[in-house]
Amino acid sequence: MSFDGFEEIASTLIQANHVKQALQAVNKQQKMYKTLLSQRQLPKEGFSDQQIESLLSFFASMDTNNYENHIGIGEREGRVFSKLVEKRHFYLSHGIGRSGELTSNQPKAAGSSIILQLCNYLVNHAIQLAGCKNVKKSIVVPMCTGMTLALCLRSLANSLEQPNKKYVIWPRIDQQSVLKSIDTAGFTPIVIENVLNEDGSIEANLQSIESKIQQVGAENILCVLSTTSCFAPRVPDDVFEIGKICFKYGIGQVVNNAYGVQSKIIMERINKTIASSKSTITCFVQSTDKNFMVPVGGAVVSSGSDITFIDKVSKIYAGRASMTPILDLFITLLSMGKDGWEKLLAEREVLFQHFVSEIESKLTNTQSKFSLIRGSLQRNQISFALSIDLPKEEALKVGVSLFYRNCTGPRVVLKGSSKTVLPHLSFVGYGSHTDSYPHHYITLACAIGIEKEEIESFLTLLNKV
Repeated sequence: MSFDGFEEIASTLIQANHVKQALQAVNKQQKMYKTLLSQRQLPKEGFSDQQIESLLSFFASMDTNNYENHIGIGEREGRVFSKLVEKRHFYLSHGIGRSGELTSNQPKAAGSSIILQLCNYLVNHAIQLAGCKNVKKSIVVPMCTGMTLALCLRSLANSLEQPNKKYVIWPRIDQQSVLKSIDTAGFTPIVIENVLNEDGSIEANLQSIESKIQQVGAENILCVLSTTSCFAPRVPDDVFEIGKICFKYGIGQVVNNAYGVQSKIIMERINKTIASSKSTITCFVQSTDKNFMVPVGGAVVSSGSDITFIDKVSKIYAGRASMTPILDLFITLLSMGKDGWEKLLAEREVLFQHFVSEIESKLTNTQSKFSLIRGSLQRNQISFALSIDLPKEEALKVGVSLFYRNCTGPRVVLKGSSKTVLPHLSFVGYGSHTDSYPHHYITLACAIGIEKEEIESFLTLLNKV
């Protein structure tokens, strides 16, 4: 609390020198808030919890549901029955945007609207710091990555106004959400089978992408939906080379960058594509929880070449939006600060090399049913895989055994498995991104926030399964 004459009045209650000293601390905090509002970047050092709560309390006081003597005669007035729920949301209950646009200012929620705009600036800065300096604009969408991709596909189609564009070229990646996003948006996926290399790595077939565009006709294709973050031994799609093909034929490239923000290699590749005059990226989408360590529920849409596309995505969102994923990310980014964010990114890169090195050492020095699949290591530096030299039933038990020892995350992929993802689309070898991978294998990930102790504990467990 600070107002004109505060120092003078407070000095009648306690000693003036104590008031003056206290106000210096208050003014320092107010200066931090002013810098945040004006510069709209991650603070160099993270804010304390008290500083964040103070800021949120101030913004909450700007929302009408917290006005003194407020009279609400509408169907949506920010009323919250449970005091526990109200506290959980820091008294911010109106949500964000308006029914016609995600980022529109909400007249009943000036404070929440400011938080939204600030969060969009902060996450854009975080993506720049991660290696994509050419990103120009980002928005946080309160939906999962797959649903956000569907929103982007629909936005691209609406902006082109070419109803004959019914197809999305999709280099195979055995994750259901992306295929479902294409289907949800009303398009038909054209699956491009991958190349299985001699070193065990799997990558998108660029020649097949171009051949399929020629075969189907660019006038009938909305975009290529490429993927940068994937389970080894699949490697990230080469978005630069795919972007060159898209540029050549005048179609878009939407990138599923689900957990790619934490990888310097991936972000620099996206950055290179944005900067090129001969390649293209319409937008790239990333998960909030996988990259920024917040609860599940949000995604970030970013663009560097066509920032108006971000506005189109915002305008296609139907209805008032939940504030929760935005608030979670806003608090987290303020808490991390620039130094904390860069430290987490650097630590993850170091731990990936440590994890691989320790795995190599353990497998080399002991007889093991596992072998490191080395082919994907240089291009996929988030995930890596170990082949499993066991019969199918025994290989499957490896994952079960790890799970029941409180180890989550590893995935056992069995060769020859089949799965129907959509009613009209089935895959052989599902999980391995190709029809005929020669081994059963287990995938591991070194994701942001992992600790060295977790790696050591996993290595100990690996000897027991």
